Amino acid sequence: MMVVISVLIMSALYHILYRIWPARSVYKVPVTPHQSFTGRAVVDTRDYQISYKDPYPQAYCLPLAYLKRHAGELPDLPLLLVSTNEIEKNMAAKVLRKKGFTVEGYALAGECEECPKVPCMAGS
Repeated sequence: MMVVISVLIMSALYHILYRIWPARSVYKVPVTPHQSFTGRAVVDTRDYQISYKDPYPQAYCLPLAYLKRHAGELPDLPLLLVSTNEIEKNMAAKVLRKKGFTVEGYALAGECEECPKVPCMAGS
């Protein structure tokens, strides 16, 4: 009985830490909506409801939930991620690396002054 409980606890701990543990060699870079990235592709991993209101014109909109299924549609270039938070960035970087992509950096949407804000969040 103790072995089963230990295995369940270890499994739960692994899944929690997998989401939180930072992806290796993915550094924060300033990504603004109207910036040009030659030789790199920008992937917006936020939900469609958020990325629709707050678009990055050059970005491939591919939410985290769809990455495993549709990663083959991305170009074979180094990637920069636009994410909502650190956990989303970590998960997206790990999924894309497993698919064979190079993830060079990330930006959290809404952290820079030039980045558009979601209309209902602009006042806060």
